[in-house]
Amino acid sequence: MASLKLYGMGYSPFVRRVLLTLHELGIEDYEWEQVDAPKGEARTPAFLAKQPFGKVPLLEDDGECIWESRAIMRYLADKYGPERGVNLLGRDALERGRVNQWIETEVNGYSPEALAITFERVFKKFRNMGEPDEEKVAAATKKFEKILDVYEKHLEGREYLVGDSMTLADLTHLPVTEHLKVAGAGHLFDSRPNLKAWRSRLFSRPAWQKLKEVAPLPMV
Repeated sequence: MASLKLYGMGYSPFVRRVLLTLHELGIEDYEWEQVDAPKGEARTPAFLAKQPFGKVPLLEDDGECIWESRAIMRYLADKYGPERGVNLLGRDALERGRVNQWIETEVNGYSPEALAITFERVFKKFRNMGEPDEEKVAAATKKFEKILDVYEKHLEGREYLVGDSMTLADLTHLPVTEHLKVAGAGHLFDSRPNLKAWRSRLFSRPAWQKLKEVAPLPMV
């Protein structure tokens, strides 16, 4: 395999998304360099030469760089999945379209509200940025619950978001879902049986357990 190197901090849900994909593909011989973007470590000339926007995660594969967590996930699944017998992209054009549909739903609906909650409840304290604004938490939670209701209905009679096996559509949701539990918002899933079962099913996977070993959350 070509040399793989990942840049970013393990507490970031975006970096965790890539780490999870690596382990779902059975890739463990990668190099990982800790780069803490909030501390300015992604703004050095050397890093900006690889990622001109100064953000993580960044993946380097045999000298070629690719950034944005979901783009990296797709790249890894496309390049390394077939040779390892792991299909995370969908079996046909319709499934692939639906995988992308749910990834976009995560980008534009699920994660913005989830991250608003976790920023206030988790990352403010972690970064010494003051107390959480519970009014913002309440507003985000109200919007998030409506989104979760759609997921709950969609998952009726289904184990995964697309098809009958796990795909990137499922994986992309997991790191921020983990942070929601740390933020004390796990009850939003516990009260929705289909979502609760989906979350438990995914969190029980060996790749997720491996992720927690290699990148334990420091704020837990």
